[in-house]
Amino acid sequence: TLKKWVSLTSFISEAAVKKLQPESGWICAFSEVLPVVAGRHTQDRAEQHLPRFDAECRSYAEGMARLPQMKPRAGTEIRFTELPKQMYPDGATPEEITRHSMDLSYALEKVISQRYASQPLDVLAELQFAFVCFLIGNVYDAFEHWKRLLNILCRSEDAIGKYQDLYINLISVLYHQLGEIPADFFVDIISQDNFLTSTLQV
Repeated sequence: TLKKWVSLTSFISEAAVKKLQPESGWICAFSEVLPVVAGRHTQDRAEQHLPRFDAECRSYAEGMARLPQMKPRAGTEIRFTELPKQMYPDGATPEEITRHSMDLSYALEKVISQRYASQPLDVLAELQFAFVCFLIGNVYDAFEHWKRLLNILCRSEDAIGKYQDLYINLISVLYHQLGEIPADFFVDIISQDNFLTSTLQV
């Protein structure tokens, strides 16, 4: 319904869409990819010291190594903010590394400073955009980005005081998003660990 759509996209402006959508303007469930290096022909594979296609694999690792390295075709990937892999500043002491690993406020500040310094609330637009791309477009990469961004938001305790409006509105955003998915959707089949439970408990 229109009411449901509005509740799931309340922070997504036209400017946010232009910033996040692929340059091609098309969002697809599966990214269009190209091989990093040519390997279609036997001669190409020989030049790269790869075995022939018809040679039998001797192990799983060998089979995985034979798969071509792929990269998204330029202009087809969703332009999400690059989330930091290192959650602490360079040169941090062991104590600081521990603190920044428990409280991800430093990582959140890096995310905000990259694209949202003038309007931190636009982080919620990206969170909603990722969720809608997964919910409607079945874009798995968008789901993974949504999980990682939500994890940073929920584990940034020191940032709550600085970005009060952001966190007040995050509660509403999450409320509407969680109403669209089954309760057991986030349970890891192997570990039985629920991503949301562990994230929201922090």
